[in-house]
Amino acid sequence: MNEIRERARELEAFAELLQELQNRERWYMTEDEETGELIDDDSDYARANLKAIRATMKAIYKLAGV
Repeated sequence: MNEIRERARELEAFAELLQELQNRERWYMTEDEETGELIDDDSDYARANLKAIRATMKAIYKLAGV
């Protein structure tokens, strides 16, 4: 029973981290004028940050077993 509770807390921590990373990811995106969808900003700085954020998110998903 304790193992289940511990795993639930771990998954909640992963979820909180992923939410923060998604917010940061959106920061480096702009809205497409035609479609209104979010697209990656085309600056080198934004691309580098998005690459790092997405790699981190991928690692967290892997740790979470998703």
